[in-house]
Amino acid sequence: MPRQNDLPRFVQYSADNVDHNIRTLDGNGTFHGMGIIANITPGVKVSHHIPRENVTNKDINLQLVKFLLSFTRKKTMECQWQSIINFLL
Repeated sequence: MPRQNDLPRFVQYSADNVDHNIRTLDGNGTFHGMGIIANITPGVKVSHHIPRENVTNKDINLQLVKFLLSFTRKKTMECQWQSIINFLL
């Protein structure tokens, strides 16, 4: 059984700096800081199957209209939305 340190891994180093009060007349009172970190990712490869569905524009339009209908409960609006649904189908 391999130990944790024996597993392959990915290491990426990130660094950045910061300067404060850099525009002084005499150059005093300024600050320069730098930080570096190591990002380590364990080398465990996991493969997941993501199922895909074929969706048509009509399917999307129908779901959009149904979503919009859920916000309106007036009969007159329902008649107008129903004509839009029939037009899209």
